[in-house]
Amino acid sequence: MKATWSALRRALLLAALAVLSGCGTVYKPIQLDASFWQDRQPVIGVAAEALPETGMVMLGQQGLLDVAINKGNAAPIIDQMKKLDVKRAAAISGNLAKGLSSRGFKVNNLATLDVKAFPELKPAANAEQYAPRDFSSLKSKGIDRLLLVTVVNVGAARNYYGFIPTSPPRAQFAVRGMLIDLKDNKLLWYNTHQATMAVADPWDQAPDYPNLSEAVMKNLSEGAVTFERSFFTTK
Repeated sequence: MKATWSALRRALLLAALAVLSGCGTVYKPIQLDASFWQDRQPVIGVAAEALPETGMVMLGQQGLLDVAINKGNAAPIIDQMKKLDVKRAAAISGNLAKGLSSRGFKVNNLATLDVKAFPELKPAANAEQYAPRDFSSLKSKGIDRLLLVTVVNVGAARNYYGFIPTSPPRAQFAVRGMLIDLKDNKLLWYNTHQATMAVADPWDQAPDYPNLSEAVMKNLSEGAVTFERSFFTTK
């Protein structure tokens, strides 16, 4: 079982990195420079992308028919995941904004952003140091920097081989954040956080799946706190 969970964690990480990289660019964490906290003149716009639908990710080798069968069998779990109140995920951007304001920064809370509405950015070199999209048009809102939070997924994950489950469900949460200088779209901060958590036995408790639901909510809460703290850590 230990080897199975190790494989699951690796698969989750690879899946998250594929989503988090964006435009084929592999991004690495960028910590805020200590000098950032000394300059409180720039106005920081804080925004988030729309939350993804809560559900269950199915990992492992599966054909199209296998996927259809697995989704059908997992429908009660997926339905329960959709019922969970994941407002803690939605609160991340607001908590970051409050943290900045309490430190004396000028903050503008923006509406939910549709990132795909902004043109792709294709820098000539060092693409990993720049945002994947050109957000410079947001300067018209009177902001100098954009702090963008993206919740990649929240819910559960399970390993399969074909239509056969090879592990119990496990809570998962993944989030990405970037602070962008709008004068050139350069990244001042970039970080991702992925958290997984085992579910206490018994997990198969239809229809409400209380142990699984509790693990998902706890994993989300702890992951959100860890991610928020990472922003206020300087190099």
